[in-house]
Amino acid sequence: MVRHRTIEIAALSAMGVLATGTASSAEKANTSGGDSVEEITVSATRSRLPQNLESVPGSVTVLDAADLREQTQFSNDLGEVLQRTVPGMGLSSGGSYSNAFQTLRGRKPAVFIDGVPATVPLRDGGRDLRLISPSAIGRVDVIRGATAIYGLGAAGGVINYATREAQPGESELRTSVGVGGSLTHLSDSLNWSVEQSAVTAGDRFSFVGSGYYEAYNSLFAADGKRIIPDPQRQGGIADTNTYNYYGKFGFNINDNASIYLSTNAYQNIQDTDYSAGTVGVFGSVATNSIRAEPPGEDKLTKSQTTILRYVQRGLFHDSELNLSGYYNEYDARYGFALPPANFPPNGGQTQIESERWGLRSDVYTPLTFGGRTGSLLWGVDYTHDNSVQVLLDGRVYVPELVAKSIAPFVQLEMPVSDWLNVRGGVRYDDTKISVDTFTTIASSPTLLGGVTVQGGEVGFDGLVGNIGVVTTPISSGAFEGFSYYAGFSQGYSIGDFGRALRSTSATSVEVFNFKADTVNSWELGMRTDRGGVKTQFAVFYSTSDYGSTYNALTFELTRAPEKLWGAEFSVDAEVSDDWQLGASVSWVDGKTQNVTTGRWSKLDTTRIGPVKSTVYIDRALGETWKVRGQFMHSARQSRFPNNPAVFGQADVEAYSLLDLSVSGQLGRGVLAIAVNNALNEDYFTPDSWRYANSSYFSQGQGATMRMTYTVTY
Repeated sequence: MVRHRTIEIAALSAMGVLATGTASSAEKANTSGGDSVEEITVSATRSRLPQNLESVPGSVTVLDAADLREQTQFSNDLGEVLQRTVPGMGLSSGGSYSNAFQTLRGRKPAVFIDGVPATVPLRDGGRDLRLISPSAIGRVDVIRGATAIYGLGAAGGVINYATREAQPGESELRTSVGVGGSLTHLSDSLNWSVEQSAVTAGDRFSFVGSGYYEAYNSLFAADGKRIIPDPQRQGGIADTNTYNYYGKFGFNINDNASIYLSTNAYQNIQDTDYSAGTVGVFGSVATNSIRAEPPGEDKLTKSQTTILRYVQRGLFHDSELNLSGYYNEYDARYGFALPPANFPPNGGQTQIESERWGLRSDVYTPLTFGGRTGSLLWGVDYTHDNSVQVLLDGRVYVPELVAKSIAPFVQLEMPVSDWLNVRGGVRYDDTKISVDTFTTIASSPTLLGGVTVQGGEVGFDGLVGNIGVVTTPISSGAFEGFSYYAGFSQGYSIGDFGRALRSTSATSVEVFNFKADTVNSWELGMRTDRGGVKTQFAVFYSTSDYGSTYNALTFELTRAPEKLWGAEFSVDAEVSDDWQLGASVSWVDGKTQNVTTGRWSKLDTTRIGPVKSTVYIDRALGETWKVRGQFMHSARQSRFPNNPAVFGQADVEAYSLLDLSVSGQLGRGVLAIAVNNALNEDYFTPDSWRYANSSYFSQGQGATMRMTYTVTY
């Protein structure tokens, strides 16, 4: 049963470097598949999260290791896991490796691994959700709404993958194997995975290590037809090999000081013998897949991150210092773009390369206000980012960009009374970007390039803040278990600087006139906990002056004022010791302003997703076995008149997916059998409707089955 714990938390308030160290603790977890409210305390040694998440105003979803193990019975694709479990999270791309359009409350979230940036803000490639295997993750924290406490880029929120760690006295080996395939075309669809992990912790030393390998074959639709392996030329999930190696060493210097060294190496390669064949008909017929090796090199994604972390406890006023240094290398190679529509005269294949290092520090100090415990969190972050996008034939698409950023911050939690808690903070970001002189290249018939852009340095700086309150005015009678909150928070982003630069007509960086974007976000919410039934309701509204959407003709960035709004509701109920059930609904809408006419119009479907509804039922069978059914419905979406076959403006048709699983003890291990899309729904993926292009029109997967067997010893 998914034990999916969500606490409403103001977006800016308090999330930061989740690295290694002491584990979080909580009261008895609620078994659910939507949001559930319960008291969760988080040790300050692990996080910039407040110690009691119920005391803060806004929204965050927490998935622990048990939640991940249950969801990965269905799929190891983190994009799929997040769409099923996080209210406000957009729909997964479905067969594509890209998460470019998988927004959070209609805006781009920033992704972190142990508090270290996984997103490349200078040239975002849309692959940051899938840079670590679930086997290496101990917990996922998702802030829903704009936030700046982590740094640049979190316009829609933050997704942080906190890696596994060893508990004191723990010693465990775990082996897991999995096999699966399509139920509509078993041959050529076999996929399999293997994981080996080891965890041990003594008085002084601790170690966590895992190795993971997964091989995917072809994907098949409900009618048994092979799905094109690279649906939108962004790389696909079909015919891929994924490797992930993770290790974390810990050493307790003394009772008050510890040091940790961790590394995560991830690689995904798509090596396929199939390509797009006969072009389909947008809206009715998918492009078919034929046996022909695609042009260009194999698509790939590589990321390796090393973190060195020092923790010092028992400082002044019982303060604790967390100091982390990190180094990251990232490469993403995309599909070959065919001429004459792309990179004339011969086409081309691009690759993003990024090298980053930085320091993150924070000091947590407990404070007392009238006998009540509050806290002060303060620190400073430094980031050095070197990124470039090139074609494999040597042409430079985005020149070398070097960003240096320093950002001090402070966050205060103050319990004013037994029924009122106040939280607020500020962060100042100062970023300078150096750009090499370069000449833009022709990338399409409408972007002819040939503009020489004189290099130089540009600077961005911004002060952002947050403030919010949580109140429980009545703690007895009919309103017992009710709490209410209101919060305001800001996020700070430089958008996709490199994407805007590569198509500029400016002759120098000085006149490029790119502006940083500050997102202002307001949120009101209520949560209840009575008689085993937990509910949460939140409404939100956000604005920004330089929001980013894709131009329907050139696919380059359009930046303009935006306003978005929406609501999220969830309910979870423990009917009995054996039965749990729940549901959630997410809705978002928004508009953008034409900077020339001043007229407001609807944001397109690449930003605003359909209404999403989820339902789940868990049933325990005896002491060790359980069954689960989970259902997701994406409603029909029609945002523009006359259903134009235009990028981001065509209608998105509805679809529904039912997943079923059964798991339990068998011999020395745990056997899990899961069926995705159990009703074999025949549908086209959300990204297929968004692209509105017959060449990219592809079906989603039909019914699939996956079996895993896990032995812990």
